Amino acid sequence: MVDVYGSCENIYENARLELNEHFDTRTFDIEALRERMLARPDVYFERKDDAFLLQFLRARKFDKDRAFNLLVKYCHFRRRHRQFFRSLRASCLRPVFEDGLPMVMPERDHLGRSILILFPGNWNTKLYTFDDILRALLLTMEYLIESERTQICGVVFVVDFTGWRVTDASYLNKSHLIDAIKVFQDCFPARFKGVHFVNQPWYVRLLMTVTRPIMKQKAQNRIYYHGKDVLRLHNYIPPSVLPPDLCGDMSVPDKSWLYKALLDRELNKQKR
Repeated sequence: MVDVYGSCENIYENARLELNEHFDTRTFDIEALRERMLARPDVYFERKDDAFLLQFLRARKFDKDRAFNLLVKYCHFRRRHRQFFRSLRASCLRPVFEDGLPMVMPERDHLGRSILILFPGNWNTKLYTFDDILRALLLTMEYLIESERTQICGVVFVVDFTGWRVTDASYLNKSHLIDAIKVFQDCFPARFKGVHFVNQPWYVRLLMTVTRPIMKQKAQNRIYYHGKDVLRLHNYIPPSVLPPDLCGDMSVPDKSWLYKALLDRELNKQKR
């Protein structure tokens, strides 16, 4: 992903103001998480390195108790769903990425946020399942939050239902949405700054209403329904960083760049 917004100094200033991150005490905050890990032998912590723990501190604005609680939930989730994560590889999910589930724009918006776009209308229900889409989302998010800029500025989702068929609705139900919300809201160290629905059918809003009891109020306030008014999306995300599908000005010459980046990441991990 291309980082084009400001210097690292500006980003760290944002981290100080918005996330309560202080460079001179950050090492002690990370060490405080490690001390809490020693007190929980019942939890299997796969990683204990600084870069990994820093993700959780930033995701919870350096509230160490909340950050550790998120870390524990993340580790429990991975242990409970080992089979799910065993196939969490780009090489297993190529058709999903080729259909734009998801696609990530190669440049960030005016606030430095990563832009992740989903095209549910492209879902080939005969070729892969909702779980495969969720795997692709998790894999993409893990890749994105390796960037400090994304950890600090966050991610914004755009879901464009163009091409979605009524018959496709049978493959999407309440339990699918609840699973996705629980994973990303309660178990994942990322800052989700907004979800924008475009060209959505009427029942999408109904499905989201049904999931409201498990969704935090902050998350509910960051959901936007634009319907056919695609230009309204530009009030939140500038068209200069959106694709032509969303009336944007940025054409992506190589739409497979995300898949290639994830595949390279996978191969590098295998060499270690």
